[in-house]
Amino acid sequence: MSVEAEQSNNTTFSQSEYRRITTIKTSLNGIGWKENYRATLNEFVCSVNDLVTHGFAFAKFIFLKEFNKDGEFDFNKYVTKAFFQEVLLALVDRKTKEGRLAEKTRDIRQLINTYKDEYIQVSSYIPITLTNAQQIAFYEGTKIHTAYINNVAQHFGNRLRMFLNLISNKKEKIENMTQEMKSKGFTDEEIKSSVRTHITNVCTQLKLNVSAKKFPDIPANFLDKKALEQLQQFLDVYPEHYKFKKDSIYYDVKSSPQNHLRAFYTLAKLCEERKNKSFTCFPLRTSFVPCYVTIDAKILNYHILKRKSFPVGQKHELWKQVINYDCKAIKYSTTMNFEGTLDTDGVGVSLLKQNFSPDRRGTLNVEGKPLKADNDEFRYLESLSKKELDNTLKKCVLIDPGRHDLLFCMHEDSSIEEKKLFRFTRNQKLVETKARRFNKLRKFMKPAYIQELEASLSKIPAATVDLVKYTKYIKRRSKVSQPLKRYYSSEGEFLDRNIGYVYEDSDEDDPAIGIDDTAAATDNICPKPAFECKKSKNKLGTYLSNLRYIHQENNTQIQLAEDDITQLNTVIQQTDEILQKPETTEEGFESQISIVKNLLEETKAKLPTLKFRKMKLQSTINRQQSEKRLVNALKAKFGEDAVLVLGNWSASHVKFHEPTKGKGMRKMLRNEGFEVLLIDEFNTSSICPECNSDLKKFKTIENPRPYRRSKMLEVICHGLLKYEYCIQILVVGIFHLTLICL
Repeated sequence: MSVEAEQSNNTTFSQSEYRRITTIKTSLNGIGWKENYRATLNEFVCSVNDLVTHGFAFAKFIFLKEFNKDGEFDFNKYVTKAFFQEVLLALVDRKTKEGRLAEKTRDIRQLINTYKDEYIQVSSYIPITLTNAQQIAFYEGTKIHTAYINNVAQHFGNRLRMFLNLISNKKEKIENMTQEMKSKGFTDEEIKSSVRTHITNVCTQLKLNVSAKKFPDIPANFLDKKALEQLQQFLDVYPEHYKFKKDSIYYDVKSSPQNHLRAFYTLAKLCEERKNKSFTCFPLRTSFVPCYVTIDAKILNYHILKRKSFPVGQKHELWKQVINYDCKAIKYSTTMNFEGTLDTDGVGVSLLKQNFSPDRRGTLNVEGKPLKADNDEFRYLESLSKKELDNTLKKCVLIDPGRHDLLFCMHEDSSIEEKKLFRFTRNQKLVETKARRFNKLRKFMKPAYIQELEASLSKIPAATVDLVKYTKYIKRRSKVSQPLKRYYSSEGEFLDRNIGYVYEDSDEDDPAIGIDDTAAATDNICPKPAFECKKSKNKLGTYLSNLRYIHQENNTQIQLAEDDITQLNTVIQQTDEILQKPETTEEGFESQISIVKNLLEETKAKLPTLKFRKMKLQSTINRQQSEKRLVNALKAKFGEDAVLVLGNWSASHVKFHEPTKGKGMRKMLRNEGFEVLLIDEFNTSSICPECNSDLKKFKTIENPRPYRRSKMLEVICHGLLKYEYCIQILVVGIFHLTLICL
């Protein structure tokens, strides 16, 4: 995996003259990290992870306090690397010398110190002792700043469109118009046309006007008084003289995200005022699994080797005391070499290798090599010249990306008689990467007390921009963090379940939770799982499937004694018999539920905790191997010189679905040596390729979603289309251009 960037100038450089940085994914064993330094490394990683977690939380606390005090707080001014570095240093137990400080630094420290004591009291945070922490703050503060900028750049457009749909009541208006027209006997086509004219097109015009920083010119009464006030409040965030690049807020937020930070906060606040679900305006680190930490020679010297002075110019000598320079990942080569910087979470390692010596003076070094950039642009098929098109003859593979079939491929020579097809499905990816197995392990192996603590924490949304709610979230997190951090940071350890830790909340409606798997009045602590509300038989079946999954795991068979395995087999067999007996009463189900549930918790207590960080590393390795298998399969099926023509389809994230790779998939295929082209597939699913007329759905099938059949038994088939005046049926597949003659 390479990370490359380009310095724009008119000079032409050969491949060897470019500066390149490559990241190699491996493990501590892969770089030969010495055993006597592993405990020190793990302690350091956990300490820095705790520091950065509180750094994210403290920064948000400061911003909300300032916004609560002054609505005109200059948010953009303080979202800088220097600010977040000072935030992290403020949370370290160290002596500071004011001395001669720059005015900007003095202003930042004054703002931080105003709220430092209050945050420490609210969060019950004890500043950690971390000498020579400036280098750590530099790296981790940069990561926090990057998180803020990326959050705005990636999500601002979607959140703005969501807000505009919200204030215009688009969903309710469409539902009301549809029901009213159906009751009057209008056809589906007439309803769709009316909705498009009176609602959808108006909403689109509203978004275009706001994008150009114009007050919307839309029909009267389309927006109510409150909606108009909130829209004006959002537009007033930008100064009058500020112009969006290319007259588009969506383009401007991508090119200059730092200018839209305060507007993003305003969006979050307005959405929350409308009782809509909160979204992340201020990034937080909510995971209790330790994250990657950057370590260079200076950090290694002070925090791993525990030296008091840094020997300048001896970084490789320092690293040789900890890692093995003869291992494959680090071994010297004539091109790319390890120059003393890596990232690690105590298990996995991201090793940085480069073809130039690092220089403290900035991006240029003594060799004067520019950085080479990855080209993110992909050419469209129709933009090729006649000569280039001739070169692709008999080589093109048409690929339709999607959610279920991540890639559905067909060679241009494919026919009904001799099909040349290839599919890469989401299910295949989940199996190869073991993502589904890891998710089940995390879910089924989680002890009951951990589930209760997480459910208690989830009562308060971390994304809220309400200061009172956020303060309550910080308090709640501080009270549940100790057992959660211990559970998620341990790697395959046996935890003592009899620790006398008790979670107590000052709220009367939230009683104590014990860490020894017992709880006082737990019915009021957290929402019960969905299966708790079903009949006893279904609930027993769910517990049985959980128990059976744990029983089938290899680690269970290794760790448990023979008597425990026998007990598991007996209970599973008894539960199967009870479920199959039609005469079993509710009392019988409830009695067996108690037995299975207790056995589940007893079995989990006898097993070591999951290795969460190792699973994270394994997931990355599995993904890379899966991609390599995909590339090899494509080359074997279509040849080494195949030209891949992908549809330019893309989709945003959807609930309960894994994100679908678009640009990432194209870049991966191109990096593996394929020539990748795009084709515009707009309307190809809706128009007949023979006569360019509109297609219609026509076949009724059983609802493919079993849980919805009670309300809608039959639905119209989505993928099968026809044109009324053609004698052909169109099966919409690869770019929906394949005709099957009847």
